[in-house]
Amino acid sequence: MEYWGIIALLVSCWLLQVLLSMKQSKHYQESLNEMKKLPTGHIGVGIAKAKFNIGSGVIVILATDLQGNVIELREMKGMTVFSRFKKRTPLIGKHISQLSSVVKKQERSALEQAISLINQERTKAKLGLLSM
Repeated sequence: MEYWGIIALLVSCWLLQVLLSMKQSKHYQESLNEMKKLPTGHIGVGIAKAKFNIGSGVIVILATDLQGNVIELREMKGMTVFSRFKKRTPLIGKHISQLSSVVKKQERSALEQAISLINQERTKAKLGLLSM
């Protein structure tokens, strides 16, 4: 009988996490849909997790124009459901090849995944491939 309080607390914490995860997922979809509305170019998404799932991960949404310049770059860092996408304004306008010297190792991994997806789209459109 005395464990009902602890059980109720655990269930309420679990439900709160589920609700906040749903909110974060909705924010991800909204950010992706905003970037899909850009007039030209390609979009890629990359995810980099921390080793052994200890520490923060990174999700990157990258939009480039047909020449390989960054139109929009949004990044979500963190290990909680409170993380939100932030624009990386200093990187906008730079060419993909200039990004590797500016970003950290974990961010680079996520960017490489995003660039890989962009290259798949560029291949379908018979454009040249991009690299960091």
